Amino acid sequence: MESIKLVSNSLKHAFTGGKGGKILIKLFQATHNKNKVISRNRKINKNGNNK
Repeated sequence: MESIKLVSNSLKHAFTGGKGGKILIKLFQATHNKNKVISRNRKINKNGNNK
């Protein structure tokens, strides 16, 4: 959680006009989607099937 605050504060200083928040949301979505894929792959590898 601390790293999210750090990134958020950095983006606020780097971008003006509220662009930092939009970039942070896109970053979060990309990370969230990546984690879903990793989680799914772990299930496949653990069970040896596609469930």
